[in-house]
Amino acid sequence: MLLCFSINSFAQDHKSDTDSEVIAHLIEENLECGFKVACVKAFSSLKGSYAIIVIKEGEEKIVGVRKDSPLVVGIAEHGTFLASEILSFLEWTKKVMYLHNYDVVVAGKG
Repeated sequence: MLLCFSINSFAQDHKSDTDSEVIAHLIEENLECGFKVACVKAFSSLKGSYAIIVIKEGEEKIVGVRKDSPLVVGIAEHGTFLASEILSFLEWTKKVMYLHNYDVVVAGKG
């Protein structure tokens, strides 16, 4: 995955060496906007192919996005599944939602 800016210059300021750490910092910088909005802002900075699922302590939701890499959602009575392929959750549900590039999914309680 390539980010729109130099990971090395960003990492020097944020003590990060990997794409996933940089993404976490991008989300953290926008948390005042709310968890989902912070994730969407961070995702908009990314280039390349990716499927990302983000969790945050204290949040009762998961935010996911994909571009050129698989991410599917399984919907069951007892929960929601996010995975790269339906075989991961087919045992528990047959209700599947296929995400398209840049689709953002928010799964949570309720």
